[in-house]
Amino acid sequence: MNFNLPKFSEFYKFVLVDELVLCNNPALIHYGKCSVIGYLSSSICVESISIPNIKRHLQKPDCTYKVPLIIDFTPSNYLNSTVEVFGEVKLHDELLENSYETSHSLIHKLRNLQIKLESEKGLPTREPSGTNDKGMHPSVLRHLQREIEQYKKTFKPVVQVHTIRHLQEAREVLSENLNYRIIQSCKNKK
Repeated sequence: MNFNLPKFSEFYKFVLVDELVLCNNPALIHYGKCSVIGYLSSSICVESISIPNIKRHLQKPDCTYKVPLIIDFTPSNYLNSTVEVFGEVKLHDELLENSYETSHSLIHKLRNLQIKLESEKGLPTREPSGTNDKGMHPSVLRHLQREIEQYKKTFKPVVQVHTIRHLQEAREVLSENLNYRIIQSCKNKK
């Protein structure tokens, strides 16, 4: 994992509920504004919905994954329906109530930890590089890897809601967003 600080997404990037939940490292999760399509449950979570253009045997049933929402209004008009949630991805520290981080802040902490550990060992000062740096001192690497493992156990994604809208054709919009993402990734490879 490199320790390059991500740039805040000022536009509402489309992300799947599944992507947020299944991201295996909270420091790598989307940083910034997002748009998430799913089912808004009474537990104030946006839940995954199946995607029509994925082969049936690969699909997960509706509501397999869910992401809690931080919301400062009562979403009663939207409950138990398919919606598009516009907001910002945060990481909830499950050890502390009402404590949130972002992927940017976690990487910043890892960068500072690398600098501190290398300084304590009397190693030369350098730009924080990340755990994929082959020249990193083994004890520094182990300590950083333990910290990342702790992040994986402690931080879970949530979306701080800016607004919500009903979405009647949620599955179709989801499919089109995925098709657009595929086209964009093909263009970026050229």
